[in-house]
Amino acid sequence: MARLDIRWFTTGDFSVHYIEEREDGELWECRWDQHPNTHNTRLHFHKPPSATEITDLELLSIHPLKVYSTVLTAIEQRIEALWSSE
Repeated sequence: MARLDIRWFTTGDFSVHYIEEREDGELWECRWDQHPNTHNTRLHFHKPPSATEITDLELLSIHPLKVYSTVLTAIEQRIEALWSSE
């Protein structure tokens, strides 16, 4: 089972969180964020599989459609990798 949680704020900040829950209950997740914080730059990425490791993120545009395109492309690559490994 997988889900995509999207929060976009009137300030232009956002959080796009992708979560997979496997049959054994194990989670695989990552998150694209833009918000004020103390741990990294305003625009950053929480790496899979646990979304705890954080790295700076560069996007050519932070227009919602461009961000969605980036996220959905990454999810598509993840799904293709899972299907090809089975």
